[in-house]
Amino acid sequence: MDKIHIVTDSVAHVPDALCQEYGIKVVPLPYVWDGETHFDFDIGPRDFYARLRSNKTIPQTSGPPPALFKEQYETLGKDGKPVLVITVGKVFSSTNKAAKLAAEMVSDIDVTVFSSESNTMGHGFQVLAAARAAKDGKDLDEILSILDHVRLTSGVVFAAPHIEYLRRGGRINHIQYFFASVLNMIPIMEIRNSPIKPVERVRNHKNVIPRLMDLVSERLDVEKPIRMAVVHADAESQAWELAKAVRQRFSPDELITSELTPVLGIHAGPDSLGLAYSSGY
Repeated sequence: MDKIHIVTDSVAHVPDALCQEYGIKVVPLPYVWDGETHFDFDIGPRDFYARLRSNKTIPQTSGPPPALFKEQYETLGKDGKPVLVITVGKVFSSTNKAAKLAAEMVSDIDVTVFSSESNTMGHGFQVLAAARAAKDGKDLDEILSILDHVRLTSGVVFAAPHIEYLRRGGRINHIQYFFASVLNMIPIMEIRNSPIKPVERVRNHKNVIPRLMDLVSERLDVEKPIRMAVVHADAESQAWELAKAVRQRFSPDELITSELTPVLGIHAGPDSLGLAYSSGY
């Protein structure tokens, strides 16, 4: 029986079926487009990316109001069980701060806020590890110990063909943007217990999938089980191609395919493709 409730934000990208199976509560993060505030899940991926490709204005992300988390705490805390909140990394968003502020508003509920120090399924694998441990009846201290381990063995590498989105979001500087655009190179970035950092550039799309897998192979701890996730931004055919290649090369114990919600798609840009990994839990 679960001894603890698990809450996360929409940047974790844990598929709905798994959220339902493990009772994970997801707080959708906001963004502003043409003066109107939206939340992840308000607009489906197909409609969002179609609009993003054709619209001259690019939406802006904003930190979530603490009230979104407070509402979850108050609902879940009625049964007296503690609440564990696993947020996107502090370097990417003010979400962690909002979750902590909300915890201060409900002093009668036991709330612990943990920063994944990651993004997308690098974050999501930590959420799943916590939820699975909770379902197995583990207590808060045991789950936090598991999270420390999974955080160290998780990461994401991804290619972002339309680098103007990364530049506008402050993820790469103008010099990197100039050289990548002039040389028609596709940057490969990494998220691993730190802010996004550039790894290298590849010259064309056919090199992206082999290079993503090579980079993950260099970083992946061989400790079983091995879990992987293909993440993409309106790049479904490439995502299925990558998933097929991952199965053949790594035979992971778990393989998830997930599409980036608007809040991350705004920064990565359409056609982005990534591979997240974790091992040993």
